[in-house]
Amino acid sequence: MAVQVDAAILSPLPLEFFDRDADTVARALIGTFLFTYDRDGNHTGGKIVETEAYDQSDLAAHCFSGYGREAPDSSKAMLFEGGHAYLYYTSSLLCLNFVCDRAGFGSAVLIRALEPTVSSIPKMMERRGPYGPKNLTEKRLCNGPGVLCEALAVCDSYYKRSFSKLSLFSPPFDLRLGLESEAHSIACGPRIGIKKMLERNYPDLIASNPSELNIAIERERRWGIKGSPFLSKPI
Repeated sequence: MAVQVDAAILSPLPLEFFDRDADTVARALIGTFLFTYDRDGNHTGGKIVETEAYDQSDLAAHCFSGYGREAPDSSKAMLFEGGHAYLYYTSSLLCLNFVCDRAGFGSAVLIRALEPTVSSIPKMMERRGPYGPKNLTEKRLCNGPGVLCEALAVCDSYYKRSFSKLSLFSPPFDLRLGLESEAHSIACGPRIGIKKMLERNYPDLIASNPSELNIAIERERRWGIKGSPFLSKPI
């Protein structure tokens, strides 16, 4: 069953929430609420149930800057101060990241899955209907970083510009603390689907430093609510 809560009773995230390292923020985001407004004023979202942490010292991060490399221009939003959005495409779908930590140090948290609020489901189903599977269910509505962006209309460009680099503390974003009465059992494990990306992007580095690939793959930087049916994959 999706979460039934009125966003109006939830407190906004404090401005300093993202002024911390990626792992701390990734864990702290579990149980908080992410909402967005589309251009028609529809307010939809849900509880964050799964995240992944990345930073510039991590081979799997887009802004990786080890071994004398510089972060590519496309990932420069990860170098902003905490509290901004960073988006990128994967398999034609957008993925939403929350930039964290200090300005100048590449660091962000990927939002992997949401448990939608009951009131958001009809509009989210409508948005995903043309693209989702025929048996689209509440549990599969936001169970991945790309599909949750479809459901949240992140690709809608609220201000007729990219969501990327926008502040997370102003529209189209609306971030809220979780319910104080809720207690979650939070699990942590390796991230998902980074092996092929790393082998494609860093063949020479991996060939000369094969241990780097295993370190990145095995690092436990994926956080989620243990046992939640809304996860992209169990942790």
